[in-house]
Amino acid sequence: MGDRIAAEYPFDQATLAENWVWVREQNKDWRIVDGEIHICTRPGSIMGDSNNAENLLSRALYDKSNGFSVHVSCELLAPYEQAGLLWYYDDDNYIKLVKELVGEGLSIVMVREEQGIASVLGVIPFNGSESVKLRLLKEDTVVTGQFKMSAETGWITAAQCETYTLPGLHAGLFTHGGVNDAERWARFTDFRFLL
Repeated sequence: MGDRIAAEYPFDQATLAENWVWVREQNKDWRIVDGEIHICTRPGSIMGDSNNAENLLSRALYDKSNGFSVHVSCELLAPYEQAGLLWYYDDDNYIKLVKELVGEGLSIVMVREEQGIASVLGVIPFNGSESVKLRLLKEDTVVTGQFKMSAETGWITAAQCETYTLPGLHAGLFTHGGVNDAERWARFTDFRFLL
């Protein structure tokens, strides 16, 4: 699966481009800085019946696209604090691929939730730097989650799963599992829709 680009959406303006939609927006906890969108990690989750994570950013999938990718940089210090990508229909039906603090160490984690029931598909220890490139790609009916630690390394598959037959697919960027008494910002760049 190659990185053939269908469309790019750099965060290079003072405001978001059209078609981006916030779920539970908290305006003070996101900003655009030097071509990056920063989202503060705050308490909350979308797993199971929680559905209270704030500042989930999404947009409808580009017409010819079979997936999307983003570069994310973040420091994660609270248990299950995370940042990454969503293959998103709603809070109860999604696939997520995230960098997450699991136990004592960082991991790349892929989860599929359907009708509010979440299944952890892959937990891959991550010994890389603060930043990672993530992508979700669909081929036929299978979605593959992959990550890449640098431009010089190849893609590593975290997990695969069946897609959905639901309408209204969105690509999403999000964080959750943070704390209220600290400001840690996940920084997203180079968002791309892929062929």
